[in-house]
Amino acid sequence: MNRLLILTVIDIEKQPNNRDHHLIPYFSARCRETVVAYKRKLAPGPPLRMIKDMLVPSSRCFVRDGVRYLDINPLLNHYPGLSRDLTKARPVISGAGPKPWRSRLLSMVTSLALLKDALFIPSFLPHCLFRAGGRFDVCVAIGPRAGLVAYLMKLLGRVRCLVYEDVDYEPGLVVPRVRQLLLAKLETYLMKRADLVVSVGRSLAQLRRRESGREVSIVSNGVNVDAFSPARERSSHAPTLVYSGNVTYWSGLDVVISALPEIARSIPQVRLTIIGGGIASYLNHLKALVTKEGVGDRVTFLGTRSNDSLPAAFKQADVGLAFFVPMDLRRYAVPLKVFEYIAAGLPVIGTKGSETETILTEGRCGIAVDYDAVSFAAAAKALLGDPDVYREYSRNAVAHSEGLDWSVLLEKEERLIRGALRALEPRGAA
Repeated sequence: MNRLLILTVIDIEKQPNNRDHHLIPYFSARCRETVVAYKRKLAPGPPLRMIKDMLVPSSRCFVRDGVRYLDINPLLNHYPGLSRDLTKARPVISGAGPKPWRSRLLSMVTSLALLKDALFIPSFLPHCLFRAGGRFDVCVAIGPRAGLVAYLMKLLGRVRCLVYEDVDYEPGLVVPRVRQLLLAKLETYLMKRADLVVSVGRSLAQLRRRESGREVSIVSNGVNVDAFSPARERSSHAPTLVYSGNVTYWSGLDVVISALPEIARSIPQVRLTIIGGGIASYLNHLKALVTKEGVGDRVTFLGTRSNDSLPAAFKQADVGLAFFVPMDLRRYAVPLKVFEYIAAGLPVIGTKGSETETILTEGRCGIAVDYDAVSFAAAAKALLGDPDVYREYSRNAVAHSEGLDWSVLLEKEERLIRGALRALEPRGAA
């Protein structure tokens, strides 16, 4: 591969530690030139600035570690959680929905997202066409919006081989229902026309095969095992549950916090550490819940941390959390955090009926339970309250992680991409 283009809606600078961040260094070391175009993530700010950001598309180009990046702000782009903040709507998992007038306003605001979707291509594609320059041997497109841009570039002769990187069940990310249906149709349309489709998990791949009727390869998410192995040597600390990643409505942390008083009956020193930022309204909800449950001395919010800092944090933890809301978005998800936990020797508590359950069952490195506080508390007490059980799960976690190093997984993806390129060569070509 001489020239590689990677398209994503993940902000490479502001949303650290996604699959994208591991694809880029691996493939850029194997290509003569790599260009990465991504959607800018905006932050809350003064109203006039936010309106300008939404109405004036822009882009900037910079080079880092030999990779050229295009940071693109498309039309109607806004910070995550804007619709909920506008209506002050509480997350749906809190057990009490918004008032009727707020529900109507929320519905109206989210319906405008259809217009945002329609404007994404005409305000993102031109930057890729005119600022990326030239023809690319391969375009790795992550998700349907990036995939549509890549497909149009292929039709225009700017991309030879289109690789559709299927990392999430995208319709689960959006509302209203009509938007979900359109996004699902777009995913299927693009997968049928891609030269290669790579899914991150077995459940997601099975779904895609049914939807598209084509072969779908599986390359799991993974972990830098060497980076997390030092965390296996624990420092002295109280029994601690840890969550790392995006703190948002599907993270299940409100149920975890509600379970802490029950866990404390058996594990009096139990603590919860939350690493990561997220939607402000949900963070505020969690902090209010901490006060309500009287567990302020047990819960620590560390905020956003670099991925490099996680091994040190995991040294002071015992159990990793991937206890997500049982919704389609999370049912098919293959969270990087799970692999980082197990590489650090942390057993994991996950949700039944999810890809996380499959990972934990296969590696015998954690417990998947029903999504409620009672079931979660029982799992936490089982792991933290029995040293023999804990040691067995911890040993299994380390062993299972060894085959999930990014270097091994992305070498497999590279072979798949090179095979797709060869399949495009004219018959009889040398």
